[in-house]
Amino acid sequence: MVFKSRNRCSAAPTLTVRRYHVIGMDSRCEQLFHSMMRLVDDKAQSRWVHDPDAHDLVITGPDATDLPCPDAVPRRLSGFISGQRDDCAMLRLAGMIEALNVVDEMLAARSPAGVGEGSPKEPGDAAVRLLRWPGRSLMALHPGCPKMATLLLSRPLTIAELSRLSGVEPRICDRFVARLSQFGLVQRREPVDGAGAAERSRGAGLFAAIRARLGLGEVVG
Repeated sequence: MVFKSRNRCSAAPTLTVRRYHVIGMDSRCEQLFHSMMRLVDDKAQSRWVHDPDAHDLVITGPDATDLPCPDAVPRRLSGFISGQRDDCAMLRLAGMIEALNVVDEMLAARSPAGVGEGSPKEPGDAAVRLLRWPGRSLMALHPGCPKMATLLLSRPLTIAELSRLSGVEPRICDRFVARLSQFGLVQRREPVDGAGAAERSRGAGLFAAIRARLGLGEVVG
C-alpha cells in the first residue's frame, strides 16, 4: 500500500507560523521532541518552527529554571503527554496536536486578529452555515462560541442574525466565523443581488400581465 503525502499547493488555508523553544531537557529528549514537532507540521492549526531566540511557546523539561522569554506561553513537557511524567518516550502525536492547538488559540486571542480583539468590521451579508462541530480549542475562544456554533449548525445565518440570536457582539461573531472558515468548517451563501432580484420580479410581472391579457390565467405546477 502506498501512502501519498498531502499536497501543500492544494486549496488548504495558509497556516499561521508559530515559534517554540525547549529548555531543561537532555539532548536525547530534546532531539525526540523536535522530531515529533516535525511530524506534527501541517496537522495542527498552525505551523510550529523551532526558534531559540524569539518564540511564542516555551516547553520546559524537568531541569528547567528561569524562562528565557517572559512573554512566551510556558508549558511543561508533561502537558504534552496527557499529564504523565516528563518522559519524551511517552510523547504521542495526537496529544501534541491537541496541546499545540490550545496554545495556538491562546495566542490568537492575544493578537489583534483574535476573537474579541481588534477594531470591529462591518458585518458581511453572506449567510454562513457550520458544516461540523468545531474542536475544543476553537470552542474555547469565547464563552458564546457553543451557542453560536449551535445556531450555525441549525441554519445559515448572517453575522447580524448570529449576533442578534446569540447575544454576542457582531465583531466577536465575525472573528469566530473567520476562524471557522480558516479551517474549512463553514459554508458561505452569498446574498441575492438586489438589482437582479428586482429585475426578475419585473419580468415575472410582465409575463403575468401578458397571460392575463390573453386569457391564459395562472400556470399551475
